[in-house]
Amino acid sequence: MIRISAVVALLVALPAQAQLVTYKGIAYDPDEGDVLYSENHYLLLDPAGEPAERVVLYRCPRGEAFARKVMQIEGDPLRPSFEMTDARLNYVEGLDRRESDALVYVQREGERETELLQLGQQAVADAGFDAFVRKNWSALQAGERVRFEFLVPSRLSVMSFKVYKLRDEVIDGAAASTFSLNLSGVLGWFLSGLEVSYRDTDQALLRFEGLSNVRDPQGDNYVARIEFKDADRQENADPELLSAARAEPLVSQCAP
Repeated sequence: MIRISAVVALLVALPAQAQLVTYKGIAYDPDEGDVLYSENHYLLLDPAGEPAERVVLYRCPRGEAFARKVMQIEGDPLRPSFEMTDARLNYVEGLDRRESDALVYVQREGERETELLQLGQQAVADAGFDAFVRKNWSALQAGERVRFEFLVPSRLSVMSFKVYKLRDEVIDGAAASTFSLNLSGVLGWFLSGLEVSYRDTDQALLRFEGLSNVRDPQGDNYVARIEFKDADRQENADPELLSAARAEPLVSQCAP
């Protein structure tokens, strides 16, 4: 599992020119339009401008934090080590990346299961999908269908997916590309896919639609439309916000 003390020590050791970027996504019910939850991202960039660490706080509609994800990106942006904790469900899942393999784990109601996996060069974990899209941007723009293995911690395994471009569109006044993410093979015939939209100029994530990695109070994954607005983005945020995000208590249920 990720050792929080080691992560904190690394942050302290980072040079002063490291940059903190913050942004927010709001998840809506795609049918009713109600706010399901929000996610606050705290992304630490190294002096070269590359992602190094990320903390995400997931908040109830009224603002209380109920889940947190801590991610170590540096060294392998496609397969970052991470741990996500949801205090409402006593649920934990994560990936501890090793030199030659990776330990994936999931904990439900206090019972933990683990599995050692060999992750290939086309394997992607969690937010590493954004880096995967950027890496394959030219191929996707050319109409190619790119296949990869996506880590599913709740299954302690990877599943085969394909991603391809659906359309060009304008989102919040910016030219954007929308991609479809689907299971490969026979399963893909029966399960609907995800849609993700990125701004063309800098490949910033603007919108996500489909099955979320966040669960509802009954333990089922939300189906959501998540919107990321530039107005909620800050490029040079106060570094203390990262420390506060790590320390903020998590609630065991959202207020009605």
